Amino acid sequence: MMKKIQTLLLLILFSLSSYSQTISVNNPIGPFCSGAAINFIYSASSSGFNADNIFTAQLSDATGSFTTPLVTGTGPSPISLLIPINAPTSSSYKIKVISSSPITSDSTATFQIKLKPSVTVGNILTPICSGSNISLTSSPSAGNGAFAYSWSGPNTYTSTLQNPTISSITTSASGAYTVVVTSNGCSAAATTNMVIINAVPSITSKTATICSGEAFTVAPSNVGSDIVPTGTQYTWVNPTGSITGGSAQNSLQNNVSQTLSNATNTNQIATYNVTASSNGCTNSFTTTVTVKPLPTVNNTSDLAKTICTGSTFTIAPTNGS
Repeated sequence: MMKKIQTLLLLILFSLSSYSQTISVNNPIGPFCSGAAINFIYSASSSGFNADNIFTAQLSDATGSFTTPLVTGTGPSPISLLIPINAPTSSSYKIKVISSSPITSDSTATFQIKLKPSVTVGNILTPICSGSNISLTSSPSAGNGAFAYSWSGPNTYTSTLQNPTISSITTSASGAYTVVVTSNGCSAAATTNMVIINAVPSITSKTATICSGEAFTVAPSNVGSDIVPTGTQYTWVNPTGSITGGSAQNSLQNNVSQTLSNATNTNQIATYNVTASSNGCTNSFTTTVTVKPLPTVNNTSDLAKTICTGSTFTIAPTNGS
């Protein structure tokens, strides 16, 4: 009889011990996107677990099975599990927490994980010149359902197109552009390379007036509507007009300058078609130079006059004399 009582007491103690070894896992609030972390809380009874006990959390596969869990983690509550980036969309995922000594467990209700999209962007050829166009391209993949696009960039740029084009850009558009692609509530982002936009010189027509045999110099600057980036240099073709001394200049110069001569007895016009270059960006303008002739008297015999005192003499050279 005593033996039966002892056995019964042992069974009761074992039952009480087993009852005190409990785990309770809070249900995570989904849905979640693949690649995100699930931070969840679990609680365990304060007694009944051995000193060497380890709590292990498991994320089930898409069917809710823990035969081959997608990811595991260990430690006290709370535990964070990183969802694999390629986890397929499903509403049957569960989380289980297992103790090792003694072994017991609890699992959550099912929740949803959605496959996150991915996106790549095309590189932009850089540097480019102002006034050109920028073509932005994006290539999404994975995800579920339709894709929505949100581009942002320098100078408060935005667009909701997949592959937008920015026309007639200015230097303020320099920088990187980012697209966020959203599919079924999950998003991914990608950023382009840094885009460098150089200013194109914009120079209005210039004029100069010199006497024959003198040099003219035209050095454009940022005055009025002119845009002259730092370091702008110039080349030009042969000038037109009845002058001498003008010639083409194929090597880059810091200004437009030449010495011109006018062998006629009337003003002559030399017209230069000049190309301004800055950081690979070019533009053209014209420079018109008026070359005035120098008076020349070749026949000096008429300069010798004999007059009587008190008389008036007159010397009036004429063309051809």
